[in-house]
Amino acid sequence: MFRLVQANQLLRPGLFLKVRSNNRLHIANANTINTSIPPNANSQFTRTNATTASTPLGQSGSAASVTPAAAGPGSFLSPSTSRLESFIATSTQPQDAASTEVEEALKKEAFRKRSYIRNLFTDFERMRDSRSNPKALVDLGSKIIRLISDPEVTSVITVHDLNQLGGVLNVTMFQQRSARLGNSKNRDSDEKGEQLGIESTLQQSTLDLAHRIMNGEFNQLLSAPFLTRMMFTLQQLRYYQEAVNLWEHGINDAEVGSLYLDHKVLASVLYMAYEIKRFTYDDVLRIYEVNTRDSKTIHYDLRATVGKICILSGDYATALDHLESMLQVYEESKRVKRPFLDAIRDLHLCFIGMCKDVRIAKHFFDKVINRDLPYDVRLKVPHIVGLLHNCYETGEPVDSILYFYQNTLANYSEDEKNGKAKRINASYAQLNNTIFSIFFKLYPTLNQEAFEKLKEVMAIYAQYAPIDEVLLNTIITNYSWNDKEVLEQLIANYDYYQVDRTPVSYRICLKKVGSVDVYGLEEIVNKWNQSLQKLDTDGYKYIPIADWAAIRDATILSEKYSAERKQLYMQILNRYKDYFQDAQSINRFLKVWSRYSDHYRDIVVLTRGGNETYEYPVPQLRNLKPGINFKDVSSRAAEAFGH
Repeated sequence: MFRLVQANQLLRPGLFLKVRSNNRLHIANANTINTSIPPNANSQFTRTNATTASTPLGQSGSAASVTPAAAGPGSFLSPSTSRLESFIATSTQPQDAASTEVEEALKKEAFRKRSYIRNLFTDFERMRDSRSNPKALVDLGSKIIRLISDPEVTSVITVHDLNQLGGVLNVTMFQQRSARLGNSKNRDSDEKGEQLGIESTLQQSTLDLAHRIMNGEFNQLLSAPFLTRMMFTLQQLRYYQEAVNLWEHGINDAEVGSLYLDHKVLASVLYMAYEIKRFTYDDVLRIYEVNTRDSKTIHYDLRATVGKICILSGDYATALDHLESMLQVYEESKRVKRPFLDAIRDLHLCFIGMCKDVRIAKHFFDKVINRDLPYDVRLKVPHIVGLLHNCYETGEPVDSILYFYQNTLANYSEDEKNGKAKRINASYAQLNNTIFSIFFKLYPTLNQEAFEKLKEVMAIYAQYAPIDEVLLNTIITNYSWNDKEVLEQLIANYDYYQVDRTPVSYRICLKKVGSVDVYGLEEIVNKWNQSLQKLDTDGYKYIPIADWAAIRDATILSEKYSAERKQLYMQILNRYKDYFQDAQSINRFLKVWSRYSDHYRDIVVLTRGGNETYEYPVPQLRNLKPGINFKDVSSRAAEAFGH
């Protein structure tokens, strides 16, 4: 069979240690859990607004008979048995016709809503498959999640409906996070706040659903596929502790515990449990052994997850065993489903991004870039970021780091040209941010070697992609040399490469001035004016909070040069204080300043008028104009803050 590590066989005896512990982890009632679904499963769900008495969840709908003998000698139940029987007899009388009609009407309405939601499920799947409008997909998914949270609806849904909800929740959260993290637009635009608001709502819906599952509301509807999707959603949100709590609660539930021991559910939760140190490496191995010992086949997701944990723990031998077992199945099978290949690819990438032994990581990396594999692997940025950090932490020379950087860019470029992948700006931004943050750690001070190496890195990037705003923004953001000349050369590249600049780049350049000492006050004002002119050209009618933050960091909050630049900031603030967007922006601005007691009192003075004289040039502006009375708004805000 194909041996992925045949070139590295000599590494195995010295580097890899087999796990010798085979103790079994005892899970209470693991083999005696009843997973059958009773025929009246839906009778467990009751509404709180019904006109008849509701039965507590998990109890029978019929009244339990209580006798004095059962209560025991001296029981307080004995004297009141006749009254209890009378109450039971009265409460079980037939409902009147009006009450029955109301119940029927409510039931019909619940089924109507369920039918409507099922149509939305169909629309969601169609929109997901077309990949045409991610934002609309998120909106539709959010709507479904909101509607199905209605207790009246959840009382009539089926196992299939709940499974579909799990898929909607998982896909919606993934698309939402991708839209926020992968957005190539202005990161400090108002849209970011909107995206975070949507995500916050989805987070709360996910936690509410997890809470209801733990309360047993869905016991008759739970399935392994739904639980797997639920765990993946919690993992996306990095709610590792909540996911593990849900799992541990589930395996101790005699009614549904076996579902939580399904291979795919285990695959989705074991990594999170290991990450938060709920389980040790030996615990993971024992759980795996107990739950696969009698299995004819082991699910590929579970093998991949355990292999991933093996890599994290440094047990590369066992990780390779899992990968090779999966490869054997792959080679012997005539037809392999895509999810199986995805699991192989994921484990392969884990060897690249998580393996602390760079020699082993390089072996797997080279297999990808040389196309020397029986399956395709797309290098994912998080794994390359992990590889670059591992190189830095283990003291690899800069040329080794650049080897991985350059070949990753080459691989991306080739895939894009061949139509195998689309260019994702956020991926390049993340990769470049990593390489330049490491670069300035390797070269903390400017010298000839450092300067030449910086030009080399930029030249490497230019071989595969045009020099653009994102790259230059990233370099300047990470720039740590206290040298004005080199910084200005970097800034000049925006014009040299004819980069279409956004306000973000002007803010970044202005902010960076705060860490360089030789900039005079007039030069800082010049950069502030350039930023204002860009806003004006783009049609802004106000100065965004992000620009106020940039001039703040360049002057009054400069780590080294605050004292000599504070007066300039106060003059700029006094001159442009009425250019805020609205009262909410002013309140946010003052709230931030309230954290800096050594400056806040001076800021408050401006709320009462201020008399700072502005001594610098003011650019000609067409769109940017005073739009709010800072004094009136800020005076009320300052009083609210106790000043």
